[in-house]
Amino acid sequence: MIFAFPSRPARRRARFNHASRLALLAGLTLGTISPALAEEAPGDETRADIRVDGRREQKLDRPAEAIGATIDAGILARANTITAEDALRYLPNIQLRQRYIGDTGSAVAVRGTSGFQTARVLVTLDGIPISNFLGNTYVYAPLWGMVAPDEIESVDASYGPFSARYGGGTMGAGIFIQTHMPQKLEAGVDLTYGNQDFNAQKSSDSLNTWRIQSHIGNRHGNVSWMLYQDHLSSQGQPLYFAVTPVSAGTTAAGTPVTGALRDRDATNTDRYLVGSSGVTDTRSDLVKGKLAWDAAPSTRVMLTTAYRDLRYDSLAPETYLRDAAGNGVISGSAQIDGRSYALSSLLGLRKQDVQLRDLLSGISVTSQLTHRLHAELSASTYNVLGGETRQAYPAGNGAQVIATDAQGWANAAARFAWDMAKGNQIGFGGDYAQYWTQTSTWNSTDWLNGARSSFAERSGGKTEIFGLYGEDRWALTPTLTLTAGLRYDHWRAFDGQRTTSASALTYPSRAKDGWSPKGVLRWTPAKGWAVQLRAAQAWRFPTVTELFQSASSGGVLVQSDPNLKPEHSTTFDLGTTRDMALAGGTLSLGATLFHERVSNTLYNQQNAFTGATYYQNIGLVRTRGVELSATGRHLFDGLLDLDGAFAWQGGKILQNANLPVSVGKEMPRVPRIRWNLLATLHPVEKVDATVGVRHEGAQFSDLLNSDGRRGGFGYADAYTFVEARLGVHITRQLQASVGVDNLFNQIRYIYHPYPRRTVFLALKWRAQ
Repeated sequence: MIFAFPSRPARRRARFNHASRLALLAGLTLGTISPALAEEAPGDETRADIRVDGRREQKLDRPAEAIGATIDAGILARANTITAEDALRYLPNIQLRQRYIGDTGSAVAVRGTSGFQTARVLVTLDGIPISNFLGNTYVYAPLWGMVAPDEIESVDASYGPFSARYGGGTMGAGIFIQTHMPQKLEAGVDLTYGNQDFNAQKSSDSLNTWRIQSHIGNRHGNVSWMLYQDHLSSQGQPLYFAVTPVSAGTTAAGTPVTGALRDRDATNTDRYLVGSSGVTDTRSDLVKGKLAWDAAPSTRVMLTTAYRDLRYDSLAPETYLRDAAGNGVISGSAQIDGRSYALSSLLGLRKQDVQLRDLLSGISVTSQLTHRLHAELSASTYNVLGGETRQAYPAGNGAQVIATDAQGWANAAARFAWDMAKGNQIGFGGDYAQYWTQTSTWNSTDWLNGARSSFAERSGGKTEIFGLYGEDRWALTPTLTLTAGLRYDHWRAFDGQRTTSASALTYPSRAKDGWSPKGVLRWTPAKGWAVQLRAAQAWRFPTVTELFQSASSGGVLVQSDPNLKPEHSTTFDLGTTRDMALAGGTLSLGATLFHERVSNTLYNQQNAFTGATYYQNIGLVRTRGVELSATGRHLFDGLLDLDGAFAWQGGKILQNANLPVSVGKEMPRVPRIRWNLLATLHPVEKVDATVGVRHEGAQFSDLLNSDGRRGGFGYADAYTFVEARLGVHITRQLQASVGVDNLFNQIRYIYHPYPRRTVFLALKWRAQ
């Protein structure tokens, strides 16, 4: 049985301040490194499994006992990998919420965690966190734009919080991206063009995407470096359609119009569709540099810096309505079937312009300090250098400028592993993270180019978390290994405030402790067989925006709550794998049963007693499921590579005092069925042909499961998308490919419409 340890008294928490945490982390690091370096002898032999020459390297930031699946660069090169997040498409039981190419809201869903619970999925890049734990919804998706797709060497996925090295950010999954560093001169240029013919409702657009990436790198002695430039210009389909309930019509005067479409929404409400938000234009420029210094045969120092200039906008909403003269009607009042409807504040007709400049920087040190002691130290920071969102409705009413005054985070971690005798290993370390945000909303008379006029609102705050962990791995017998760990987290929220033109409110600071025990029992009864039983608890503390920053989501104001409780999960899974030789290659099969109970699940929901929509705690949610996977490499003497996965799962609400009628309902955006299949044929040496299929089953969008209808804007449709790619190596330096996503041109909605058939043409040149 797993037990949670009680929190420390608040009086003791108050004395454990920010400086104390950093001092303790530094002391842990220096106190361990100093004696270890002192006993290092010049003739000490370097272990093969921690070499830092780019070939074999033990990575303490990737917990081996938790890794469930890996995708390597070879597979990514043969799929339609246009942006970095595409690398996740064929990982088992993972769904990527990607509305269009370059979507900044590409959230990750896994097992019982939906794309509206992004703070449960940790994503790291060479050990640097790129998860946006400022919030807990798709708006705070990982920083995929900081990753150049062609630098990815491998992607490892863990499922569940089974490693003591990480806190509640891995309650759903951990995604660990490892990138490439050169051993000799490397250079390349990639050109990609994509086109989508989008048709839905009365919207019809031919949408183009261009991506231009170049890189150059080299190794000089014990120093290697890499520079990347990545430009993306993408047009996305309309994300919103302008809708109004039929019942909202009045007898007031309005312009008689034709062209409205009538249907029913997901809750069976009769409505009119009168227009769309129009094309979404995205332009992103990334400049990135990496520098690695092998200070000793077993010590590597790595620096990473990435700067991005991003802008996306939807400036031309379209109307389906026409007056008697055939002119479009997009504002004011429109008379439809004898009743008048106000158009001036429909979300689907809103114009928006978003600009963002941000910087990610990090440093890591990987070292074998002695023959037995390994260490990884890292520190990183992310800062929004400038951010502004401007929005208004067609007639110019409701014009606002939302400015990012300050936003970002800082992380530091120290991880160690000590190899004992007879296969035992002790791991220990600590980490620290702080997140901050402040945004201001202003009214403006010229929404796109004008100055900020009257002040409307300002909100923000900070959170920080400090963690320590220890774990011990015992080889109980030659075939049985037990890893037991314990993690302690101390969380604090502070400097929370909200100011309007009429009032100012300052929230009191809060603090909370959490203990998280972990256990993994692994049995290898025979060659190629492994059975693993895992159990863990984890705390996921509220993010700064859940606590202190209200935001509009889908036209509904979702209000923050400074008194939210942390999520607490108890998770078990039992899995087995079988590796074998087959048809001249290798085949790996896997099966896992999982069970998870999360108390105080954080989710935005309408309070049944107040009618307001808040970030609130759901008392208890249970998720159960089974996952199956198969990975084949070089089958039939190198003809076929295969990746396939199937998952069945169910998430049920067992307690919810704020919305009692939801008890017994399914958790939103958790499909019962999810599966995928990726197959690559190598018919001749220089040709690769790939076909992929991804299926996401039926799911609900709200806690009451009232949206049972399918097949329109606002719905949550099941989908099965087929994609294909043909790649040809024209010369040693030049490769060409043609690919297609959504081969059968289906129209599917996960609230927003997903892309229709998209065709890609690509050229890759590599220096040899």
